[in-house]
Amino acid sequence: MWQDEDAKVWHAAPGERSAGANLPWKRVAGPVEFGVRCESDPHGEAYLFVDFFDLVAARRFAAALGSLPGPPLVLGPESVRFAVERFRPQQTKRLGPGLIAAEIVMPAEEVSKFLPHAERLAHHAGNHLDSEVYFLADGTALFIGGYLTDHTSGAFAVDLMIAPALLDLAMRDHRGRPYVLGRWQAAFATRKFGAQGVARLRRVKRGLDPDAVVNRGVLLDFRLRGALGRLLSAGFESGVALVRTLYQRAPALVRPVRALLAPMPGPARGRGAPVPASGLPAPAPEDRALHCVNCGECNSVCPIFSESKIRLPQMLTHLGEAARGGEAPTASGSALLDLCMRCGNCEEVCQAGIPHLPLYQSMQTATDRVLPVQRERHVAILAALRGSNRYLREFLNVRPGGYGKRQPVALPGLARYLVLRAENDAGPAATCIHCGACVSVCPTHANREFEGADPRSITTEQERCIGCGTCVEVCPANLANGGQTLRVMEAPTSDWFAALDEFDALAGATRERPMG
Repeated sequence: MWQDEDAKVWHAAPGERSAGANLPWKRVAGPVEFGVRCESDPHGEAYLFVDFFDLVAARRFAAALGSLPGPPLVLGPESVRFAVERFRPQQTKRLGPGLIAAEIVMPAEEVSKFLPHAERLAHHAGNHLDSEVYFLADGTALFIGGYLTDHTSGAFAVDLMIAPALLDLAMRDHRGRPYVLGRWQAAFATRKFGAQGVARLRRVKRGLDPDAVVNRGVLLDFRLRGALGRLLSAGFESGVALVRTLYQRAPALVRPVRALLAPMPGPARGRGAPVPASGLPAPAPEDRALHCVNCGECNSVCPIFSESKIRLPQMLTHLGEAARGGEAPTASGSALLDLCMRCGNCEEVCQAGIPHLPLYQSMQTATDRVLPVQRERHVAILAALRGSNRYLREFLNVRPGGYGKRQPVALPGLARYLVLRAENDAGPAATCIHCGACVSVCPTHANREFEGADPRSITTEQERCIGCGTCVEVCPANLANGGQTLRVMEAPTSDWFAALDEFDALAGATRERPMG
């Protein structure tokens, strides 16, 4: 094994065991990615990402790759795909399994000892761990242990505790500590910052947010509401230690519990809203806003962020938190709500299962009660976005075409075809994203914008529709969900409505007939 002094990285010769846990990796901008094959296991592969401080160092490193004994396989396009999609599982939680990860910092030499125990713990709980390890210049390593879970299923309760159990294992036996402090790691704040550090952060928190409106129960204090919540909060660390022990030593007990819970509804059964316990009301959308974990996935799929880099969904969610804390609507919040397209992309990818669309509607209703509705401003915002070529071509991937060449054959005053749009009540995966792509391609100008009560909504003058299907073809939502959002159907005839009326009349007569 030798060191390249210019690139500040270490290389392993063929036949040498990978010793990454003992190497002083230096985070060095301009990434280089390549695959590493294990000679002792022809099926074993690893993925190495090296980030350089400057372009010169990156070029030196890339030039040195060819001279290594048994040079690594440069993945090329596969590297790009991997970098783009490495967190893709987090974007499917609404439609299927999503990703949970334990993020733990530990001494680099502990990684090789920790990994077998971590994988065994996840396996005993009925799951599979997909691990990433980042070796840092200070001799520590960041372990990210990800695993898939379906939080529409009751088995999510077993999966949810794998991450804190892994953290407890690392802290107990491998000198680990939390990498970040979200809601489930807040109980371990002292382990991360030390007693004095936590005291200082509490003073800062009280000074900046005296009413504890933002991110309640996150970072420093793990607090659940109610008497049972307070009991669980007080015993959280010992409870996690107990769960970790069960997962490690009693898989024969854990797996039957998982099988028993699997058919039961999980917290995201339905349209992402939690299933209330029997006899209890469903929580308000503002309550669910408190569950935000600040992952930023919502921003990555937001058209406003794509166009202007405004972190709109995240900002609106925190305004929802403020509303939950009793704050009144503000003019800036009203402008942000106008920016929102109500496309539902944020709700579809939300790790925390926050019902963004109902949340925004609740905030909009509260705002409209106390602030004047500025329709002209709203229309101007929407028109600017819908007219952006980058938005249409890059974000929506709308394909240009000669749709205007189709000849209109609509009959005045008669609806021969109906354009049907799924709106927010269809759920985020199917809802119209209000992009306006169907307006510009309609050969008869049947699809209209800015004419509904809500300027976002696209309306259709049904008498103008010729049933060409151009709007269905070009609809970005349809391309993503297989045609659930926009459809064109032949309008029912007057005979069809007459038959329905006759059927209703016969059904009414049957109900009114006295029992003999």
